[in-house]
Amino acid sequence: MNTNEGREQKTHVVVDTPTEHREVLTERTETTPERSGPSTGTIALFAIVAITVIGIVIYMVSNRNAERAADRNANLTAATINSNQQVQPPTTIIQQPAAQPQQAPVIIQQAPAQQPPVIIQQAAPAPGRDSAATDATMQAAAMQKLSESDGMALVKIKVSGGTATLSGSATSATLKSQAEQVVRAVRGVTAVDNQITVSRL
Repeated sequence: MNTNEGREQKTHVVVDTPTEHREVLTERTETTPERSGPSTGTIALFAIVAITVIGIVIYMVSNRNAERAADRNANLTAATINSNQQVQPPTTIIQQPAAQPQQAPVIIQQAPAQQPPVIIQQAAPAPGRDSAATDATMQAAAMQKLSESDGMALVKIKVSGGTATLSGSATSATLKSQAEQVVRAVRGVTAVDNQITVSRL
């Protein structure tokens, strides 16, 4: 392939004078070096393609980062919601009745002799059963509450072993039921035997 591009130029001149007639033909050939390398259009095309590829890569990277950030935010939101929804169960408090103090053993010593001392231990009250003093305390408390209520003047009460027995009369079934509720509210009463009779006036 020629590295030079040739251009040929022909000139035809006619000289016509009264004494002379002649024709002059001149030929001139110019050679110009052929351009090397890509043309301006090719360079512009390469630049447009490169800018487009870079733009696509930047878009994909930023889109991926945005998706990761959105996933991270969604996970944090879900974790926050889950932690808020986990409700601590309410604290359960169980109260047990205070243990009754045990009586100290009674030691009876005999006159100094060669025999060892005899120890007599009194039996503690059976569990769930109150002593006579406790029954009397509950009975007094129940009587006090009944005397404070209207229409309970004819109601009598006896407490034995934590069971309260109601007797006497009331003017209505409502008062009979109310007397039972008042006595059940007394601390230490475990059962109520309601034998109150309803007598209408």
